[in-house]
Amino acid sequence: MAKIKKITPLLFLFSGLIAAFYFDFDKYVDFQFLQTHQGIVKGFITDMPVQAALLYMSLYAVSTAFSLPFGTIMTISGGWLFGVLIGGILTVIGATIGACTLFLAARYAFREAMVARAGARLQQFEAGFKRHSTSYLLAMRLIPVFPFFLVNFLPALIGVRLRTYALTTLVGIMPGTFVYAGLGNGLSHVLSADEPLNTSVIFSPSVFLPLCGLGFLSLLPVIWNKIKG
Repeated sequence: MAKIKKITPLLFLFSGLIAAFYFDFDKYVDFQFLQTHQGIVKGFITDMPVQAALLYMSLYAVSTAFSLPFGTIMTISGGWLFGVLIGGILTVIGATIGACTLFLAARYAFREAMVARAGARLQQFEAGFKRHSTSYLLAMRLIPVFPFFLVNFLPALIGVRLRTYALTTLVGIMPGTFVYAGLGNGLSHVLSADEPLNTSVIFSPSVFLPLCGLGFLSLLPVIWNKIKG
């Protein structure tokens, strides 16, 4: 009974993931849906900006806690709907809250079992990890080669402090978040323009610069390997 109680929070989060796929929630998180209903959505943001911002941030937190694979599209949508700065800030806060929720659920469910099973070996690994935990966690966040779910989940099992985890998450996801939010903001300008959409729009600064940022992010794993070498 005690074991079931411990894994209940994690089971709840996992159930949210299953429900999202069962009810096809992804159809509400794409550009076609937003473009079709952008008048309603942007009207809501204009009339009730605070409520709209809190709703977006809450949805992002829930999406992250449930490990839904909508992060990129939601981040771009945040830049589209709220602009680079506000959209980026809301995304960073929402993602950090959601990641910390998953972190706490995983630690509550599995931490004691990990300590009991691994014993001295785990303690030895943790001692080495904790000496540079901030650097390791920042690298895992900044370099887009580690799955977001694993970076949210694994630190909870090796005794990382919540404060360290939250801070490195907040800082580490900022570069990628604002790049994607910038891309969304650029698409907003393109879609709201009266001119017909054509390939030359890729060279407009509002679209081209975020794409350059994405190119730089894609090179980070190579840079990281060079540093390690």
